Amino acid sequence: MLQISIYSSDTNSSVSNEECNFTSTSFAQPFGISLSPDLKEAYIADSESSSIRALDMKTGGSRLLAGGDPVFSDNLFRYGDHDGVGSEVLLQHPLGVLCGKDGQIYVADSYNHKIKKLDPATGRVSTLTGTGKAGFKDGTALAAQ
Repeated sequence: MLQISIYSSDTNSSVSNEECNFTSTSFAQPFGISLSPDLKEAYIADSESSSIRALDMKTGGSRLLAGGDPVFSDNLFRYGDHDGVGSEVLLQHPLGVLCGKDGQIYVADSYNHKIKKLDPATGRVSTLTGTGKAGFKDGTALAAQ
């Protein structure tokens, strides 16, 4: 028999980008999820807040890794396309995350039409491929669509 339970989130539509415990963690629209290689964290694409969050699998608490608004966490209008570190990063509606064997997190930044890499140790995000325009075209990293 399959058992499903709420692990981390409250039931309102607000989001918290501060480091949180189980009772205060909330998400705007969690979509993609991937486990860290050591299974201690789950990485979550919170698409509506345009952020990538880490969920502690032991405590249920969360922390902001990249994107989002670190000051006003209910701000769902802080989005764009800017590589950088932590909350200076701008994403737009990330949908997918994959944590590789190397511990790096690969993000499908859907509305920016790019694949980005996030280093969870430093919070640094960099574009791997995509031009920023929708398409279906093979090519070099910055020419592919």
